[in-house]
Amino acid sequence: RDVSAFELSRKYSFGHVVKNIFRLLVVIPKVIFRAKRMNKPWPFSNYDNYLNTPIAAIRKEYIIQVLK
Repeated sequence: RDVSAFELSRKYSFGHVVKNIFRLLVVIPKVIFRAKRMNKPWPFSNYDNYLNTPIAAIRKEYIIQVLK
């Protein structure tokens, strides 16, 4: 759906944007640290085998933890 910048500026206040920027500053280092802990690289080009695999098995295989 098309949304104009004017509609977005009315929906989200300046404080909302600032709060989310600080939240991202905390989360980004966590993501980088956890990505470095993965035991093997994710196959970006050959992912067809994983479409029928349960997400729990993929997380266990690549040591992926969900951010909270």
